[in-house]
Amino acid sequence: MDLALVLGKQVCSMLIYLIAGFIAYRKKLITLEQSKGISASLIYIFAPCLLFQSFQREFEREKLQGLLFAILCSLLANMFFILIARFIFLRKKTDVTAIERGCVVYTNAGYLSIPLIGAAFGLEAVFYSTGYLVIFNIFLWTHCLFLISGDKSKLSLKKIVLNPNIIAICLGLITFVFSIRLPSVITTATTGMSNLVGPLSLFIIGIILGTNKITELFNKRREYYIITLRLVIFPFLLILFFKLINLSALIPDGKRILTIILVASYAPIATSISMFCQQFGKDAEYASRMTTISTLLCVITMPLMLAVSQLIL
Repeated sequence: MDLALVLGKQVCSMLIYLIAGFIAYRKKLITLEQSKGISASLIYIFAPCLLFQSFQREFEREKLQGLLFAILCSLLANMFFILIARFIFLRKKTDVTAIERGCVVYTNAGYLSIPLIGAAFGLEAVFYSTGYLVIFNIFLWTHCLFLISGDKSKLSLKKIVLNPNIIAICLGLITFVFSIRLPSVITTATTGMSNLVGPLSLFIIGIILGTNKITELFNKRREYYIITLRLVIFPFLLILFFKLINLSALIPDGKRILTIILVASYAPIATSISMFCQQFGKDAEYASRMTTISTLLCVITMPLMLAVSQLIL
């Protein structure tokens, strides 16, 4: 329960950044167009710095073993979500159900969970959470892209390989394996930029929230069904699945690493769903609205699901 309280406090603290973004937009201190520059900086500079910085540590065989274990857990988690979503939405196959399947499977791990994990559990936890991000990006640019576009020709290995987060993880892994430590001048800068990931992520979400009429966010019953699946039902089923296969027993530090991966899976709906919808002419507003609502509600659900996992695992 202690971990759940730590995460809960951190989520509440980060909510202030969201409120700041909301106020900034409503007071016309920043426009939606201007926020796109912040988003681009977050994707291509700040988030990769956070991931790279987590690898700046002395090589230990146990740490590498833990990272491989994290990748295994992440692979199983994403495959489990995809299979459950396919079963739930088996009867109807429309553009809307494709969006909904994407929403229940893919979490905002990179720009919400990872900063939260770092703030609540430390940089070593971010190191293990990169395993989730590797698997997440592979599935995002293959399964999710095909799911939303409906076109196999849109799949691109290049998008996976050249993803800034994947590049940062690969470079970081090299420095970790060969114990390459960067000069303090550089690490001070990358650490400073890493600390901006959480605040900027929530600030941008607050701006997006500011573009919506508040009353319109809370009057769609179907949306709450999808959000409940993403924030509560799917995470709970995943906890039971991991308990059933006793995955944490594989390595000595298995339970702690599994908990870190689970936190990444508790996150709200991925903003990438809205981006894909916009790119392929689908209902981006529908996806964006659910992303916004799920981000607000995760303040309650993420600590709750972490407490449940601590009781069950």
